[in-house]
Amino acid sequence: MYPIARPHLPVKRLVSLLQFWLYKKKTIKTFEGAAASFFKRKYAVSYSSGRVALQQLFEALGITGKNIAVPSYTCIVVPYAIELAGNTPVFVEPQDIHRFVPTTAELAQHADVVVQTHMFGRVLDAGVGGANTLVIEDACLAVGSSIGGKPAGTLGDVSLFSFNKSKQLSCVGGGILVTDDEAIYHALIQSQRYTSHWWDEVMHVAKVFLLALYYKKPVYSFFKAIRFSSATATDFSLASCTLDTEYQKGFLASQAILGLGQLKDASTILTKRRIIADWYDTELRGVSGIRIPDIHPDTELSHYWVVLKKDRQDVRKKLYAQGINTGIANEYSCPTTPHYAPQHDAALFTGTTDIGDSIINLPYYIGLTKKDVVRICTIFKQVYGESR
Repeated sequence: MYPIARPHLPVKRLVSLLQFWLYKKKTIKTFEGAAASFFKRKYAVSYSSGRVALQQLFEALGITGKNIAVPSYTCIVVPYAIELAGNTPVFVEPQDIHRFVPTTAELAQHADVVVQTHMFGRVLDAGVGGANTLVIEDACLAVGSSIGGKPAGTLGDVSLFSFNKSKQLSCVGGGILVTDDEAIYHALIQSQRYTSHWWDEVMHVAKVFLLALYYKKPVYSFFKAIRFSSATATDFSLASCTLDTEYQKGFLASQAILGLGQLKDASTILTKRRIIADWYDTELRGVSGIRIPDIHPDTELSHYWVVLKKDRQDVRKKLYAQGINTGIANEYSCPTTPHYAPQHDAALFTGTTDIGDSIINLPYYIGLTKKDVVRICTIFKQVYGESR
């Protein structure tokens, strides 16, 4: 069974975690410095997750009671974080649906604070919202991506990255804000909390080792053979979002240890991901009835997706039956989810709703060989042909 994604956890990085008890806050600061350098920024501040980082950014800057422009097609935790910080998300549909998200200039027409998402690693023109616009760059899916020679994470006034288990660089949890603005940095560190305890560290290290075991092919195949399930839009509600609880835990020293290792391995990780994406492009280009990523010469795609022109769930189930697990990065347009639907006219968001109803993510992680990708694509083309 092929998983959708899995964190890159080489043995030498796992071994380094066994000394987590020797590390304290200084390790976190070391990681923040290394991350700032890697993302080509002056400052970096870490948090327990990307969504917590976003919520804390608003709180630290005193941004409350404001409208925040955000793409209608983005991870649901983005508007949740906006709302939990006391603001109102204003959803914006892109003029060109093929981009998935609106440009920064489009967002800036609706508010003077915008969250620009680089969906699936495709970088747009963050940073051109206007002199009076605060641009928050959601680069969680865009590590290694760039536009015009400018890397993702350098285009907004402040930029956000996530390090959860499915991301390109994974600390198995955590997130970070990076910026060149000294005032923003000082506001963030003045409100930053390190409240984690030794038990949080122990639990995280145990989780990392269990994940490493879980993603061994025989173990993963066994557990996935038991039950097939997939999230639906009805799973999302503001009441179920535990941002405040997670925020109290803080970024962990054990996550910093993993993060330092990930930064050291970043060049290898991103190069291998590019190679895997190229294999997929070769195998799937020209298949009728699907859309695959448009490869931009300046952009390193971070996730591999396919837009289908027919019943997605039927295709996913057939692929699963043949040992290929697929994912749905976003199966919804945010304003049509249960929490936001009563406040919005669904007819205004048909473009992103159609995308959410038809996109799937194919297995994409370090460890896939060309033979694996050929096999996945061969089965996909067979299944997709049968379903049309």
